[in-house]
Amino acid sequence: MDYYRPGEGIQMMVSCAQQDIKTIKRENESLRLKVEELEEKNRRLEEARENANAACAKWEGLYRAELEKKPAWVSVRDRLPDNEKPVLAYYGFYREKDDLGARFIGTLTYFSHDPDPHWQHESTGLFVTHWMSLPEPPGESG
Repeated sequence: MDYYRPGEGIQMMVSCAQQDIKTIKRENESLRLKVEELEEKNRRLEEARENANAACAKWEGLYRAELEKKPAWVSVRDRLPDNEKPVLAYYGFYREKDDLGARFIGTLTYFSHDPDPHWQHESTGLFVTHWMSLPEPPGESG
């Protein structure tokens, strides 16, 4: 016959609590390692993102520089020349409302500094839709 010994129930409870504490410590250690692993992955991801952003910025700069080298048509709705130098212009002459009729490409000047800015020959019905800067003239060797 088993007899109850004083303190035996408390010892069992303490033993179970100690086991629970060991289990919780193991689980905490496992979670701490997972958190450290995730923090490291997050750090590497942030580093990769910064590298990607730097690479994008570099390529965007190179792309813009390349665009500046190549002449491109500019709509007069977007921007007008501002230096009163001749430009290559795409233009026509009004025939009817919003009809350019025949279209031409030629050099014209936009007089941006006049009190009433206008294109050269605009009074003849000329209507410019696009323009681009002229390339530099060839040098002595060209």
